[in-house]
Amino acid sequence: MATPKLYIETSVVSYLTAQGSRDLVLAAHQEVTRTWWALRDGYALYVSQSFCTRAGAGDSEAAGRRLEALQGMPLLHDCKHIANATLRSRIESICRTAGFEPPVICTPLGLVAE
Repeated sequence: MATPKLYIETSVVSYLTAQGSRDLVLAAHQEVTRTWWALRDGYALYVSQSFCTRAGAGDSEAAGRRLEALQGMPLLHDCKHIANATLRSRIESICRTAGFEPPVICTPLGLVAE
């Protein structure tokens, strides 16, 4: 069985490297992210500077390249605006309309709980 691929979004790195937060929710996210990071050996991890730079408004070519690169790869993300159950169907619809199979979007908690 192939090692699962996982793209690490920049917010994950931010949680890993930030000082412990006094905000209980942020501190919990940091702790879960650090717990998952200790268990990351079961995944082939990917990061890319090109994904860190946002496409300008209307830059559908750049957005398409990012979607193409992410096709079939789970996306580990901590930001609630992306890993959001209410937005999931919209994100998946946009991906499929553009001709891409949407990535699985999850947080470290979703992987730790497996």
